[in-house]
Amino acid sequence: GILLWRRGRMSLATGFVKRFLFVLLVLNAEGAGQASAPAVRRSATARATTAESGRSSPTSRLPHVRVRRGRRRERSRREMLGCVGVEIMIMASSALLTQKASASSSSSSSSPSSSSSSSPRSIGFPLAPLGDIKRIGAEKRNHVGVEELKNILATAIRDGQYFINPGAMPLDVFDDGCRFKDPTTDVVGLSRYVKALGVLFDPARSSVTLDSIRVSNPNQIVATWRQEGYLKLPWNPYVPPYESQTTWTLDPSSGLITMQEHKWSISAFEALRETFTPHA
Repeated sequence: GILLWRRGRMSLATGFVKRFLFVLLVLNAEGAGQASAPAVRRSATARATTAESGRSSPTSRLPHVRVRRGRRRERSRREMLGCVGVEIMIMASSALLTQKASASSSSSSSSPSSSSSSSPRSIGFPLAPLGDIKRIGAEKRNHVGVEELKNILATAIRDGQYFINPGAMPLDVFDDGCRFKDPTTDVVGLSRYVKALGVLFDPARSSVTLDSIRVSNPNQIVATWRQEGYLKLPWNPYVPPYESQTTWTLDPSSGLITMQEHKWSISAFEALRETFTPHA
């Protein structure tokens, strides 16, 4: 005290102590006023029990502790959502960089046959743990005619909105090991793709409009469509309308779809930016 007085800081220390005590009193009063009756009864029971044993519990004499713990849990939940968002951004960015690196390495290679013969690498989807590839859906419809398959896909997109509604996806015409690729993700496995779709767009607030669909060759179908909507993320991001071209590649031996590839009218960077932009 003498040292503080000599240095002219006694008033500062006194003011700090007063503010500290005032904050403690406010927290105690707020905690006591917001504590629920069951919590008070439990604390009273705890005090009676500890009194019989000759000991007193420090938390039983502080009813505001329970309120603080509830607030801490709520704050931790919000922080966890924020951390998940950051982790999503990091994983999505790393996936994008990996794809760019693999694309540059494949373009610089002299033999194109070597890159096509290599097995596709699944980067995975950054929004959820997708698990292992497993069989889903009804029995596969092998050797469906390409024209009939075009009509099945057109109905699933136009009426079922399957790009935002995985329940409308015609699973019986897709191979279980099908590869799904777009500018930001590369997922191998029908079950993994369906799980990823389930955590993306909100079907109630999103839409898909089919513009055209055609058979480009006996083993390929090409469609153009437009999409917009809200993502199922805590910060409610909105994706403005954009155009996409999708190519489905068929396996000649089974007639099932073994690859679905999207090409967007927006860049991968813009898509990621819209994903992590909050919307009111």
